[in-house]
Amino acid sequence: MFWGWEPRTFYEHDDAGRLVSSWVESAWDDEQRDLIIAEQIIRNLTGPNGEWLPEATADGADPMDYTSGYRYVPDGPHINWAEKTRKDAEDEHRKALGEGANMNGLYFTVEKQEF
Repeated sequence: MFWGWEPRTFYEHDDAGRLVSSWVESAWDDEQRDLIIAEQIIRNLTGPNGEWLPEATADGADPMDYTSGYRYVPDGPHINWAEKTRKDAEDEHRKALGEGANMNGLYFTVEKQEF
């Protein structure tokens, strides 16, 4: 079921009553399908730093190429305090379990607490 909507299956029969074709009603309209395809293209072409990969992988992105008019420069370091808190909790738990402890499947989450 898709958000309370279940697609219908349609059947076509010939004059003798034999099934000649069937099809399922699409859950998405043309605009929704176009949007999901566009999102996938953007995800595929965006790097881990939010950079546009066709630009970041072009010859002009080489820091030694002074003809392109752009380059990538580092900014940081930055600390993601939520991620640090989560990783610190993992480390603490691993130490409490002892050397060789199996942490497979364990994960920690963090939440913002107002004070």
